[in-house]
Parts: sequence; C-alpha cells; structure tokens
Amino acid sequence: MVFRWITCVVGLGMAYVATSLDAQEKDTRSSTHMMISDPASLKGDRAEAVYQSIKDTLRQQYMNSGDPVTAAFQAWRRPNREPYRSGVHGQRFVNHYANDVAQDYGVFKSGKPFPEGSIIVKDSFAVTETGEVMSGPMFLIEKKEKGFNPSSKDWLFMMIKPDGEIVGITNGPGASKVRFCANCHNQAPDGQDQLYFLPKSVRRYN
Repeated sequence: MVFRWITCVVGLGMAYVATSLDAQEKDTRSSTHMMISDPASLKGDRAEAVYQSIKDTLRQQYMNSGDPVTAAFQAWRRPNREPYRSGVHGQRFVNHYANDVAQDYGVFKSGKPFPEGSIIVKDSFAVTETGEVMSGPMFLIEKKEKGFNPSSKDWLFMMIKPDGEIVGITNGPGASKVRFCANCHNQAPDGQDQLYFLPKSVRRYN
C-alpha cells in the first residue's frame, strides 16, 4: 500500500526516455482486450473513442498500486481533447490531467511557479502493429514543499507500470529509476516551471 507521504510523476522530453521506459516495462504490459483495425492511422476522434473504451480498465490497473490518486485523476481537468501519440513516451498515446491546485496547467503561457500540492497525471496506452491495444504506464508529478528536492525544483516524480507496480518515486523507493524524468523536465523552457506544453493540435484550453 502506498500512502501519500510522497506522490506523483511525469512528462518526459528526450529521445532516450522511450528506450528506458521500454526496458523497465518488459514483459509487464497489460492487454485491454481490445483490437482495432488500421492502427497506424489512429488519431483524432477515433483515438478518443478507443481511450473512452479503455479508460476504466487503465484506472483499475493503476489502482493496484494502492496510490489514491489512481482512483481520482480521471475526474480532474483534462486539457487535451484527445489522446496523442508521444514520441518521447515510446510512441504511446497519452492524456493529461491536473488537480484543482494546478489550475493554471493548460493555460499554455509562461507564468509563476505552480503552488505546492499541484499534481499532474498522464495515463497512456499503446497499439501494436497488429492492432492490439495495450495499457501503458501512468506518470505523475507533484509540486512539494520548498527544499523537498532542489535538483528537480521540488517536483516529485513517480511512474506506475500497467500492472500497478510502482517503478520509482523521487526521494523514495526506486528513486534512481525516475531520475531521468527530472533531468528531462529540467530542460523545459524558462517560465514553465519545469513543465512542457501540450501540442497545439490537441489542446482543449487556450
């Protein structure tokens, strides 16, 4: 059981990240029991329909971790209209969610740092060449108190595998396994508090 003495994790941004994630996930991917045709062209409304069909399955799988955010995040504000394929996440389709404290996430303009308690979550899924839809990892990032971890600008990162196993948590178990997350976020543009903006083509909010 994971208690919220530390919380959540991520959004990646370098090419080598995809390889790292694939290595950590080897033989742990979970099927959603869904097949689609023409997987190479999946995008837009069709990608959203697939996500709506499997989102409950994703949540239930992540809940095996015991982290309470896994049960709640899909009711939070979602700044993307549809899942989009992310090259830095191994070509997985990802969605973003932000809690009420992180109300400025999705404004897409530089501003002041996010307040303590801001949590941003990404769930994900992948589609094989044969059209099988597979669950992907869950990534979370939480702004902690000043001094929590100066090297990550006090953001806590956590990654949960598709089967609910926690890969690592900043300043907690498996911390070294999510260090690349902070290293990537440290390269985000100035004024964005270590975060990256969503692609303009999928933004729900301006």
